[in-house]
Amino acid sequence: MTTTSAVSSTSTVAAKTSQSSIDKLSGNFDTFLKLLTTQLQNQDPTKPMDSNEFTQQLVQYSQVEQQIKTNDQLKSMVSNMQQSASVSAVNYLGKDVQVDGTSAPLANGEAQWSYNLPGAAAKVQLTVKDPAGKTIRFMEGDATAGTHAVKWDGRDNSNNKVTDGQYTLSITATDAAGGPLAVSTKSTGRVDSVTYDANGIPSLIIGGRAYQTSSIVAVQAQAAAAASSAAN
Repeated sequence: MTTTSAVSSTSTVAAKTSQSSIDKLSGNFDTFLKLLTTQLQNQDPTKPMDSNEFTQQLVQYSQVEQQIKTNDQLKSMVSNMQQSASVSAVNYLGKDVQVDGTSAPLANGEAQWSYNLPGAAAKVQLTVKDPAGKTIRFMEGDATAGTHAVKWDGRDNSNNKVTDGQYTLSITATDAAGGPLAVSTKSTGRVDSVTYDANGIPSLIIGGRAYQTSSIVAVQAQAAAAASSAAN
């Protein structure tokens, strides 16, 4: 199950549970009101209802009413938050964003990633694979510690241009002793459109793939999206 569908399913279950609780409270509220009214109408004039008991029942009445109002307010708050998230998602349109992961869209002959080395490496090997998982390009990466940008020109090892689509970058880094170094990778792509599921939860479409707004780690202005190439 994708993140989008998981969130949608959770929201649907929560909404149904909330509505069921409200219906139950409303039913109890109506039943309580009828019982109290009937009790008042049929009380013995010579032995009126004990004032303490009457007060306690009024307090219970107020508590039930307050519970129903609280649930209505919470439901309204959730709805407002979802609407706010939907409106905010539109602001990503046309912008280049960075997400955690190794898959990036090749569009107009360019794909972008970045990676971070916790320390200096002796060698960094970059490998680009096509949508079918076939290796099409090897590159040498910057081995200094820190974050480095990778801009691939969409050409394979034979210098042939490949078609646009989703491509994957894998990175192998080794230290001076030949041991592996942990590498974190992020991909960059432009938000082409925003879609909404049945519950109004937005997804950003980047290179044909859907991402939740929570997966965005950085946003770049279009003019600032160009990055230096790691290697050829």
